[in-house]
Amino acid sequence: MKLVTLNISKPVSKGRICSYLSKNLLLDPTLVYLLKNIENVVTSGSREDYQTKLKIKRARGSRRWGPHYPSSFSDQLRRCLRGMVSFKSRRGKAAYKRFFTMGTPETITKVLLKQGIKIKQSIQEDFKGPISKYPPSKYVESRK
Repeated sequence: MKLVTLNISKPVSKGRICSYLSKNLLLDPTLVYLLKNIENVVTSGSREDYQTKLKIKRARGSRRWGPHYPSSFSDQLRRCLRGMVSFKSRRGKAAYKRFFTMGTPETITKVLLKQGIKIKQSIQEDFKGPISKYPPSKYVESRK
């Protein structure tokens, strides 16, 4: 297995990074991804619209029965990735378990060793995937 530490240095939308990761995790079952600097992952659209939609989703259901929507952004990122891999299949669950948003390469290696997975190589790379030519509205100056 290869542990790929993916550093996100520029603002990238949540959907773009999740689609990139889901594709790579499903195509190569020997990759384990760790995301660094997830504060650079942004959601597109206005903040008020996003927050109202999230409040509506979180109010749905109850604590006892679902659906359960995460409140932390790293968990929201995992939920987004879970929707892009076929989570109900064996292959999708295995891909989902090989994605981490928090921790150091050493702690993740220990966690995977407990599961019986041995890391042979560790790679660090910057995210150079598809970046939109139109940045998210958070980073665009208003034209008033």
